Amino acid sequence: MLVALLAGAPRWASPTLPALRHRCTASSAADSVCLIDSHNLAYRMHFGMRPLTGPSGEPVHAVLGFCNKLVQLRTLFPNHLMLAAFDTGKSEARTEMLAEYKGTRVSMPNDLSTQMRLIHEATHAFGVPSVGVLGYEADDIIATCVHKARKHDFAAVSVVSTDKDLLQLVSRSGTTPNVTVYDDRRKLLIDAARVKELHGVEAHQIVDYLALVGDNSDNVPGVPGVGPKSAAKFLLEHGDLEAVLGAAPTMRKSKRQQALVDFAETARLAKRLVTLQYDVPGVPELHEPWVQTPFAELPDLQPFLQAHGFAQLERRLFGVAAGKFRKLESGG
Repeated sequence: MLVALLAGAPRWASPTLPALRHRCTASSAADSVCLIDSHNLAYRMHFGMRPLTGPSGEPVHAVLGFCNKLVQLRTLFPNHLMLAAFDTGKSEARTEMLAEYKGTRVSMPNDLSTQMRLIHEATHAFGVPSVGVLGYEADDIIATCVHKARKHDFAAVSVVSTDKDLLQLVSRSGTTPNVTVYDDRRKLLIDAARVKELHGVEAHQIVDYLALVGDNSDNVPGVPGVGPKSAAKFLLEHGDLEAVLGAAPTMRKSKRQQALVDFAETARLAKRLVTLQYDVPGVPELHEPWVQTPFAELPDLQPFLQAHGFAQLERRLFGVAAGKFRKLESGG
């Protein structure tokens, strides 16, 4: 049931714990973590990049986009431990709660599926440990890492994703570690104040908020007729989901009030579905003195870039001539 995967292995594997450790090459330890929602990023790179094929004819546009994003994230989050979390399928626990969980999602496109192996290899080449656990989602792995960061007194955790579910991890102002979500699509760093600005609720209320409005992307039902504004209003007035549902019978009669009464159990189920797990087995501890390794000291990086025709990126990182694949990356 459980497979912990690959920080050092370039393919799907069940490595030993030492293979999950990216060793320090500098004198000081990193006290901050950057956690990447890798499937979320891979999908966005796939649909956001022009189709591109590598020297052997395989599609590589999502891989190139992912690599460029890793470079960007290293610049944005210097001296952070970087860890890439991967999905390995649907959450078994959530599917047991709701058979239709994520049932409306279409299968991964074939040309992205073939690139996922290369994206795993890319994380290895860039010296980024990666973890996936069968039966658990990347969001749960990220939540578990946040819990471990708290346990080991990390100063800051930055989660890279556009997924609203992960906003529940954002920390209250002034707490340690300072947990934020970086929406790289909008170039927006989301802290507690920004969660309130965007959704009208506190970060710790996000699970209650999503339980009321539902989450179409995951096929999580909400309460019919309750949208973002009314959900935020209910939570502002009552505090949490149970308080809202408890007050529903005495609210002024309306279709929305009746829906809160009729769909109370649906909302409770939705809250369980959107609440992340903090105890995924097989996720490595984060107390090793990991820091980012300079590109020139990553032995597999330049060969990886050369093998897939990423000459412009190679030149950018290593200062070498672009060579014969210059047209490839520009779409020519």
